Amino acid sequence: YTDQARLVKGSVVVSSSGLRRRWDADGFFAEASRVLSEPQVATLRRLYQKAMDLGFVIKWGTGNAAGSCSFVADAVCPRSVMTIGTKGGLCLNFGWLNGSEAAENVRETLKRSIEANCSATLPADYQKKFPSIPAEKWMGEVDGICKTLEEVAAAAGSGVA
Repeated sequence: YTDQARLVKGSVVVSSSGLRRRWDADGFFAEASRVLSEPQVATLRRLYQKAMDLGFVIKWGTGNAAGSCSFVADAVCPRSVMTIGTKGGLCLNFGWLNGSEAAENVRETLKRSIEANCSATLPADYQKKFPSIPAEKWMGEVDGICKTLEEVAAAAGSGVA
């Protein structure tokens, strides 16, 4: 800052609330256990384990208050297919699945499978969206979400270990 800018803006205060946290499995599930019911945490664990079993790369978020866990088919796309959060939400990351024929094939498989296996309604322009489904809507359909992960893994082929 220049002296003139400091006079105009006043003092600059840096808040510690903006600090990022590197999540891991232990911290993620501990925080989820703090804010969700035990059956909801068990559902998160089931989906996480399914993604692990299918060979998705797990990427942990860096949020300061809430944690996230993303499932990545890294040979197809460096960004995640879906993300779960410590508050129980599920995000479908259609907007990141682009840039190659393989990534777009995974995106289309994700769409078809979600529509076939779950009651979620997707926006018409889903290709650019990141629809979030609250815990109370998707957790009762975890079998369908697991089936979707299986179909996405199959579409990714060698993109998932």
